Amino acid sequence: MKECDDVAAACGTALAEMAKALKAFSFYPASHPLRDKIIQGAFQCVERFLKDGGISLVVQRNGFRIAGLETALPTSPLISGLAQELFARELQRLSLSSELTYQEFAAFIAMLALEPDKIGAAGGLGRMVKSQGITSLVVNEIDISAVFTKRNAAAAEGAAEAAAQSGAEPEPEDQWCLPSSLKEERERELSLAEVMARLSVEADDAGYRELARKLVALAQPLKQQHNFDELFPVFVAMAEQNRDTARSAVQRDCALVVLQQLVLGEATEHLLDHLENEEFAQKERIALILSRLGTDVVDPVIKRLLVARTRSATMSLAAALSRIGAPAVPALCKLLHDDRWQTVFTAAAVLGEIGQRDAVKGLAVTVFHHNERVRGESIRALAKIGGMEATGVLLELLRNGDESVGLQVITWLGNTRNHSAVDPLLQLVKKRDLLHKTAPLKKAALAALGRIGDSSAIEPLVKLVNKRHWFLAGRWEELQVAAVEAIGTLGGKMARNYLEEISRRGGRIGKASSAALASMVERKATTDG
Repeated sequence: MKECDDVAAACGTALAEMAKALKAFSFYPASHPLRDKIIQGAFQCVERFLKDGGISLVVQRNGFRIAGLETALPTSPLISGLAQELFARELQRLSLSSELTYQEFAAFIAMLALEPDKIGAAGGLGRMVKSQGITSLVVNEIDISAVFTKRNAAAAEGAAEAAAQSGAEPEPEDQWCLPSSLKEERERELSLAEVMARLSVEADDAGYRELARKLVALAQPLKQQHNFDELFPVFVAMAEQNRDTARSAVQRDCALVVLQQLVLGEATEHLLDHLENEEFAQKERIALILSRLGTDVVDPVIKRLLVARTRSATMSLAAALSRIGAPAVPALCKLLHDDRWQTVFTAAAVLGEIGQRDAVKGLAVTVFHHNERVRGESIRALAKIGGMEATGVLLELLRNGDESVGLQVITWLGNTRNHSAVDPLLQLVKKRDLLHKTAPLKKAALAALGRIGDSSAIEPLVKLVNKRHWFLAGRWEELQVAAVEAIGTLGGKMARNYLEEISRRGGRIGKASSAALASMVERKATTDG
């Protein structure tokens, strides 16, 4: 029986690959490289399976059975979907010979991709196979003696052994009948709106695939007529269904394939026209569509960005690239080398919004750009990306850059609440500086520590407040006041206890502590309210 089990497992793998081939043929256009690649791969899998002889499969409503073999075939959504597709096309039995060629296999996949009513009008799959001169593949015929070679002996032996062990008579072949619901479905053509409505609630993967094919067929004439505005609701619905994590992976993948077929090309340019139109009210939906298409639409959006004539168009295109996310990063990194500072500025801004660490290397160069705005935007982008590498670049700038650059770095480390910067900022604050030349940087660092919100900074800040300096005491007191304000911003029980203690001292530091306590109470009341 082990040999029978191996046959069943290999058959399941071959059927799953056939299902992928049928899906690829149905959704990818004839010129698409993936279509031939997937079909060729499926044939190679089937060919390996058939090397020991032919096979005859009984098609059931949701699966397959090898004729004469009781060992169950593996089940999966792909295999069940393929069975349903064949079942809907009135295919009862499929027999494959070891002499099957790629041309015959591809021709059969093309036949299966036809709508059931077209197959019926042509006299059924059996007649179509014969009319194509295909001899190594037999459809709906019980006499399969010409198909089996070595494998039928193993199947018969397995069936006999199973029957002997159970003492039961072999079961008759499953009786095949066309579901009444499918018959009723063929009596009329669904409209585009009806298909869309059914897709939105379809839970069955096989049913979703069939409806998706119908949707493409109904939408193609509108696409050829460049009636993209009428198709816009279809684009949005497919993008939303592709994004919907409650749907199965099969359905989300189908929705994406439909979106690719209908949107890529001229429809993309039409959507980008709307995106650049300042008065168009549904830009968010276009951004959603583009985000689902990902890599396929990055180049068209980038080309528009490079020639955008208005600030509004630039912002809309940049926002779309941000929504696309990681697939747009390589193209945006190339723009960091552009001669126009405006382009580099926009690319840096978008990379900061996306937040991918792959952009750090390029931004580490543009922080030294000749344009001040580009430098500032690159610093902001690195701070938003965060992580060890980006933070390292910023801290190096802080150590070796001028004061203006240092202030920008500190500000954005605080604004992005970068916890990796807490220790370096504390080190900056504690760094010995008798003449207080770095006082602006230290004050900025104290404010940033408050915004970061890491309570581990409280004790070092309290020590700073308690430390006395006689030389230029007024300037030192300014730093102590900034430290008290940072402690108040950090908040929490520990900060409150320290501030209550410091407030009893009186003087400028005591008043600052009392003010910080009052701010803490006010923030808590606002939060609770």
